[in-house]
Amino acid sequence: MAAPTILTIAATLAFPRLAELYLRLGLEDITVDSPRRALAAVKRRPPDFILAEFVYAWGNNYASCHIGNLDSLLAGLPKYAPQARVIVLADKSEMEHAQRLGELYPLHGIAALPVAEQDIEVLLRNAARCGMVHGDYRMD
Repeated sequence: MAAPTILTIAATLAFPRLAELYLRLGLEDITVDSPRRALAAVKRRPPDFILAEFVYAWGNNYASCHIGNLDSLLAGLPKYAPQARVIVLADKSEMEHAQRLGELYPLHGIAALPVAEQDIEVLLRNAARCGMVHGDYRMD
């Protein structure tokens, strides 16, 4: 059985580098720098987990259709990766908007940046306990 995968979307330099944590948890990391590249990666190989950095769409052309950078990716997950467990990281000033995103799409966790490695580990372990569609992987 292949190792479970985590797709990380690091939009800014504030995103934590967690390669050692992923290794310790037995996760194969696929890192991209944009939701557009993330959706392409999801189509190629649906991940078990997604750890994504949320960026609020201040004054964009989307009007009220999109809250931020992750809407299109999250809208595509039911088709391409319904089993994916999504955890969102957001700047403290954008937490209200990230929580609104969680009202529209299923999220397994939201955390404010900067975030400690042990907090990410707890979020990943909790998301794993939600069950997995393929395989019976648990990080316990």
